Amino acid sequence: MATLTGAFRDDPLFAWLFPDRATRPHRSKEFLQAIVESTAGHGGLVMTSPDYECAYLAYPPGWHGESAEDSALDRPGLRDRADAVGTLTRLLGQHRRGLPPHLYCTYIGTRPEAQGQGRGRALMAGFAAWCDAEAVGFYAEATSPRSLALYERTGFPRLGDPITLPNGPRLQPVWRSPRNPEPSPHQ
Repeated sequence: MATLTGAFRDDPLFAWLFPDRATRPHRSKEFLQAIVESTAGHGGLVMTSPDYECAYLAYPPGWHGESAEDSALDRPGLRDRADAVGTLTRLLGQHRRGLPPHLYCTYIGTRPEAQGQGRGRALMAGFAAWCDAEAVGFYAEATSPRSLALYERTGFPRLGDPITLPNGPRLQPVWRSPRNPEPSPHQ
């Protein structure tokens, strides 16, 4: 949990979800713990770099259940953020509707002191290879300019318009079709 909590400490999405900087680390940890449990509990992928400095969470193709964010609302310390989490869940779900089968990356994060050293790229390459082998797409939302740049550098182009959270950040969807695929769903 320390990896993801550290990675999202100053992320625009987490600043919007948990605006109180003093309580954000604890609340982010509780939120991310719910995300990890939901992802693993629904047959998703929870991967880390060999040194645990980077972690990646993704739901399998065909998964259409409760969102990871919704599962966070079961945590007593997060219920006061139900409106924000509900808005996030609704907007993310609307954007994913109608996409071809895909691996849905919910969160990727690298501890700040380990960023820029290729860990995220390495995990993304592994997911891209898995998607190619399974002939499914890859979908995610970049929550910051830095994460968007990483996705674009590693072959995950933007997909449509950004998702704008009310009084909050813009999340940029990205999509990677499997190699020898059908065209991007929104082209």
